[in-house]
Amino acid sequence: PHACRAPASFRTVYAATIGAIVVLLCSMSALGYSAFGAETNTLVVLNLEQGTGTNVIQVIVCLAVLTSFPLQMLPAIRILEGLFLSPSRPKTWDKHIKNLVRLAFVALVAGVSILAATSLDHFVSIVGAVCGLPLAFIFPAMCHKKLVATPGSAGVGVDWALIVLGVLTMVVVGIENVMTWGG
Repeated sequence: PHACRAPASFRTVYAATIGAIVVLLCSMSALGYSAFGAETNTLVVLNLEQGTGTNVIQVIVCLAVLTSFPLQMLPAIRILEGLFLSPSRPKTWDKHIKNLVRLAFVALVAGVSILAATSLDHFVSIVGAVCGLPLAFIFPAMCHKKLVATPGSAGVGVDWALIVLGVLTMVVVGIENVMTWGG
């Protein structure tokens, strides 16, 4: 009946898991920065001294990225297929069209990655501005305004302030990254 043996403890387990992940990421970042200082590369494996061990680590990282690519792309491709294509039937042209859309999507991602390879830190920052800021500021405020806030209350004003702050920050970060790209 329940997916969890103790549903009441879900919040505690969830908070502890997120907290552990945050501590792990912050401590690894601090260790990397303390080891390499201001010379830390965007890809930390590039900071390691060249040698057989470093090459093995780089190959393992490449394999991890390549093997996780289908898992990362599946949700996005399924969403796009649901929006633009009708469900396909086996052994029909629908299936070929769906496969061509998947191929085009993978080619688009490959093209963007080739262009973004010149400055990974700027690219990640732009992705954060376009995808992360709306998730952090704009969408929660919009949901709160629509679902919870009483019209004319202070909550609506705070929601609008967060929406405007999110949009302005998104625009400023995007423009700043485009202007400093490659510099």
